[in-house]
Amino acid sequence: MRISVTKEKDLQPAETDCILTDDAGNPIALLGTSTNEMNETERIRALYPGQPEEEDTSDETMPAASDFSGPGSSDKVLSDEGTAEAPDTNREKEEENIVEIPVFITAVKYIFKRYRLMMFSYMNQLLRQGRLSRITGLRFRNKVLNRDSLQFGFMSFWKIDRSNFYADVTVNLHLDTDRGEKDWRGTLVLWGSFDGPELVCTAEELTSGTSRKEEGLVPLSPFLVPYLRNSEVDRIAEKILKKYLPEAVDDPHLRNASRLAERMGLTVHYLPLYDHVGIPSVLMWEAGELPVMDKWRVGQKEPDIVTVPKNSIIVNTNEIRDEYAYFPIYHECIHHELHYMAYRLQKLASNDKKGIKYQKVKIGQGKPVVNPLHFMEKQANRGAYGLMMPETVTRKMIREEYSRAEDCRHEGEKYQVAGKNMAFKLILPDFRIRARMIQLGYISAKGALNYVQKQPIKPFAFDPDAWRDNQHTFVIDPASTEHLMRTNEDFRKLICSKRYIYADGHIVRNDPRYVRDQDGSLLLTPWANEHVDECCLRFIRKYMPTSIGRFGYGRIYYDADYIRQTLFYLEDIMETDGIDEIDAKYRYKKRFPDTFQKAVIMLMRKKKVSQEKMAEQLNTSVRTMMRWLEEPWKYGGVDFVTALALALQLPDWITAMLFKRAHLQLDEDDRRHQAIQHILRAQSNDGIEAANAYLKEKNLEQLSI
Repeated sequence: MRISVTKEKDLQPAETDCILTDDAGNPIALLGTSTNEMNETERIRALYPGQPEEEDTSDETMPAASDFSGPGSSDKVLSDEGTAEAPDTNREKEEENIVEIPVFITAVKYIFKRYRLMMFSYMNQLLRQGRLSRITGLRFRNKVLNRDSLQFGFMSFWKIDRSNFYADVTVNLHLDTDRGEKDWRGTLVLWGSFDGPELVCTAEELTSGTSRKEEGLVPLSPFLVPYLRNSEVDRIAEKILKKYLPEAVDDPHLRNASRLAERMGLTVHYLPLYDHVGIPSVLMWEAGELPVMDKWRVGQKEPDIVTVPKNSIIVNTNEIRDEYAYFPIYHECIHHELHYMAYRLQKLASNDKKGIKYQKVKIGQGKPVVNPLHFMEKQANRGAYGLMMPETVTRKMIREEYSRAEDCRHEGEKYQVAGKNMAFKLILPDFRIRARMIQLGYISAKGALNYVQKQPIKPFAFDPDAWRDNQHTFVIDPASTEHLMRTNEDFRKLICSKRYIYADGHIVRNDPRYVRDQDGSLLLTPWANEHVDECCLRFIRKYMPTSIGRFGYGRIYYDADYIRQTLFYLEDIMETDGIDEIDAKYRYKKRFPDTFQKAVIMLMRKKKVSQEKMAEQLNTSVRTMMRWLEEPWKYGGVDFVTALALALQLPDWITAMLFKRAHLQLDEDDRRHQAIQHILRAQSNDGIEAANAYLKEKNLEQLSI
């Protein structure tokens, strides 16, 4: 069968955020407008109902740098805070702890298996030619280099271009000189290329050292996946647009996914891929065959086999409609630019997840599931947003629309108005706009453009410090609430006590100050709507595998540790003043000591931790600790305050006050500070040792005092 290319429309209709009808099937309006005043984006959504994809608002797309491997080491795979950890066994079925991960070989193993002999040969050639003596600066008597006198160690990888890379191999020489045995350490530079049918490596030079970062090269993981922060992915996406579709950088109406793919040397085809559930698109670098069968066709039992030319993007019409295909096309364009070498290393002609070998792994207690595909997908998702809404012009647009938002009570309403206007102008769905605003650092936008069961909920506001971690949420749907009622005894008891109640996407304190009845529907009061972090429960969303090679937010969990930590520090005020935890939290903040030293001493007394015990946990003396308490900004700094918060198991809202008393602030543009923020919000109950383990995994400096 010959396939025909379907051209995409110049203007790409929006994906659907929600079904704009009431229970009777009548269209409903958003933001209090009448149905006659619905904008074009809303009309499109009303015509094309459907469930949007899970937004990707992740703040990390860089694999753990500690996963570089040396010879003889096992093939590690990469992980970060986005990987799945084991749900509690009393909450989930055993089979839900089984996941599939790809069986991938590292470039380290491949190179040492195929080219170790070549590397020994090159080194001995240098020896025979006398060049080795000049490079090392040593005169020696060795006539040959073997495994006793030459060892290859650590290997790092650096991207040259889309299909070429450097592999810098640490070389350790044991040389016999006139003054005895001498050790010399240097770097053997290999050039790796995928320009041909398979990976070819050649030895380029032996040097005493390299400075790849100064050369501006991008580091690669052992799987040849680029180490890229989100900001770097955004910059790469913008460079791609400027190179291939420059007219679209500033003009959103000229951004066309198919046209971009065409200029990058790719063709887009629309086919109903057989047995590709959950896979919206496939990128093929070499010609090949694919099974196709329309899932809606009646009577067909066996799929047809279609031959697809090389450099093709296949949009799976069994998973996504043609008019909504722009995001998967952008997604594959990023794969084409960033991940060609990673897939070719596995001898794969495409990124079709069905062509990859997998193994089933049981998730251990607290042990992360490691999956290199996870990072490539996250980078491709982030890059797709960067192509769809380039960072520079989108930041400007957000600021302009935000400044125009009038008659708004709080930040959530401002970002709601700004987001709606952006959705109308860009012809994009709300959830795409919301995700991009959050990606670019507008944390308060989390309170805007939220949908529960495909219906919009009212925009809300919160203290940004209470909701910076992407795994946290104050929004929950009825289905997740029912699941928690069945699986979490603490949560069930809390709801059955009638202290909390479900209202407009939140579990809120059941009190007239926070919840009201409006025409038979429960809504937050104006005050509660502006302070959801003060009166609503916080939940944790686990990022888990949802299908082959794809990740999304899975189960949502009751944040019991956060609740327990908060109540521990509020219980005295609650008992003595006879008030609930919400009023107690307000009074606690008002009564919190005005100096850092007084605050820490008060917290230590509450935890019944002596000065000697605390100093021991901080690995210092009592005298030194007390001096640091007087001037934390001068002596201990961020690490000292972080260690104190972890030792005292403080909830994040108390930690935030402690940092203010110390006159210190975490820099959100600093990667290590970002990791510390995650620790203080998501791992505050795990202690200093667990925090250092997390920092080590991220190849970041551990806490030092």
